[in-house]
Amino acid sequence: MNASLRWEIVSGADGIGLSLSGTIDESADFVALLGQIPPGRLLKIDLSQVERISSVGVRAWISFIDKLMLQEMQVMLDQCSVAIVRQLSMITQFRGHGVVRSVYAPYYCADCNLEQLRLIDLRGDVMAQLRMPVACPSCGLDLELDEEESLYTVL
Repeated sequence: MNASLRWEIVSGADGIGLSLSGTIDESADFVALLGQIPPGRLLKIDLSQVERISSVGVRAWISFIDKLMLQEMQVMLDQCSVAIVRQLSMITQFRGHGVVRSVYAPYYCADCNLEQLRLIDLRGDVMAQLRMPVACPSCGLDLELDEEESLYTVL
């Protein structure tokens, strides 16, 4: 495994779980990762710990997703980090045949300069979840969504 992208694979009765963490860039070895994923029908990918993705990483990711489709593997994208959400909203091929089930939305308190993430379940009412008040754990004021709502409605 390389230093920038790390992964953990867990086989379960309901499919294969894959957790990715770090940076998806030119050193991301998706060929090695594909060789470690056991055959199956369902792959659930946790993307909560992906911190950054470069333009070369985007191409490598799309190729990885395309190869999973050729293997007829159903793909679920869960707990997508803010970095992943930005790519999903800009590049239609980024999700491939995968289904995005949940994403993180960033919230911010201007008074405390505090950032906090909220998990948004895309199978529910996204706008209601985005607009639900979140109190700052430091000062108690409502946090504000630190992205455009439209970023989450196109997913």
